[in-house]
Amino acid sequence: MKYARLLLAFVLSIIPSAGLFSQRRPEPPFERNPSVRFDTDRMLSTDSTKIRLDISYRIPYDFFVFVRDSANPVSLPFIARADITIEILNANGISEARELTHRVMNVAEPPKPRGAGGVLRGVLSFSLPPGIYTLVTEVTDKESDRRMFDNSRKITLMSPNDPAVDCSDILLTEPSGGPSDTTTPIIPISSGGDVPFGRDFTAVFGCRSDSPADSLSFPWTLYRYVPEEKDSVLCFSDTLGRARLLKGAVLDLSKDDRETYYRGVRSRSEDLSVVSIPLNGEKLEQGNYRLSVTIRGGARERSVVKFFSVRWLTMPFSLRRADLAVMAARYIMSDDEYKELQSQKSGKQVQAIEEFWKRKDPTPGTAYNEAMAEYYSRADEASVSFSTVRGLNGIQTDRGKTYILYGPPAETERRLAPSAAPREIWLYPALAKKFIFVDQSRSGDYQLYSVDTLQGQH
Repeated sequence: MKYARLLLAFVLSIIPSAGLFSQRRPEPPFERNPSVRFDTDRMLSTDSTKIRLDISYRIPYDFFVFVRDSANPVSLPFIARADITIEILNANGISEARELTHRVMNVAEPPKPRGAGGVLRGVLSFSLPPGIYTLVTEVTDKESDRRMFDNSRKITLMSPNDPAVDCSDILLTEPSGGPSDTTTPIIPISSGGDVPFGRDFTAVFGCRSDSPADSLSFPWTLYRYVPEEKDSVLCFSDTLGRARLLKGAVLDLSKDDRETYYRGVRSRSEDLSVVSIPLNGEKLEQGNYRLSVTIRGGARERSVVKFFSVRWLTMPFSLRRADLAVMAARYIMSDDEYKELQSQKSGKQVQAIEEFWKRKDPTPGTAYNEAMAEYYSRADEASVSFSTVRGLNGIQTDRGKTYILYGPPAETERRLAPSAAPREIWLYPALAKKFIFVDQSRSGDYQLYSVDTLQGQH
């Protein structure tokens, strides 16, 4: 027994003193989930000896199990609860900082698996000395005990070579007139490096310089990488003057019941500033971009680079597949245009469809084509709602064609009788038309029987 006690004491003595995560392994079930993101941003601190590390998380609602909430049974009857833990270990594996946050989500309907539902977002901030760290993250669904655990991320936080000039990482935020006061919320827009297609946005960052405000400048360039040419093309460039500068301020985190956002907060240090660059995202095509900014004050300067992607996050599924995009386009193309489109290979078909829709774009000065987006959103609905048991895609059916061309009917009437084939009647008062579909085979393939003029309509 004495030997066993000595052995136990020896084993305990060689276990290193470390943070919570390094002392235990998470119990199953746990996983690494690519849809759960933790992104890091190096920010400026009012303490010049420390570096502020902001860690933003993004977790789709479908990661969680939603159950009925007896305390809120009417408007938002479903609830989920989450624990989010972040720990930062130094180079020796010792816990330098740790924070646990509890989040509650209420929704009207539980999210569908892998659907385009809600997203749980937030930002946690840490003040750290320069060094090399390991980021340890864990997300726990309180209903199912499902966990996402990761301890593979390394972070290097270094002081600038010239402490007289420094810059934070660049945040991509909702459009704003610039940090002209300390009350305007600065809301991050980037989703793990992605910026929504067709929207303007703003690049915001903090800088440190002892130069006077009127001598500071911020020349910047925005490049897009073109894979086909294996090169980058210049999109925009400018030199930002003091009009977008909030001198004597630092970017600080603020929270309310719904979200976390930034504000430009007055600082005792006049060498700190908040800068914003408005970017015309409506003109940016989908793709990968590089924003380069130089902080220039007198003879000193420092550059910072932000890589990001412009993505159509809600792109209709029928636009992601060339065969479906061609199938749906048949209804608004001439016979010659359609034959030409069919004869091309898949990659060329996508390009041809884009060129076709550019000629129909109601806002040609922007990259986002509202008419194409609406048309293919209808195609998605038709594909799901009107496909037949015999394998006919809903886009190819008469109801699908009508839905794609005219949108959802104002009113639908169904007639079922033992002695007659099922009928559907779609009413479009704005068009003064009534579409009658009949399922002669009783297999779900409703074919167009007639198009009538609504009485009393012109």
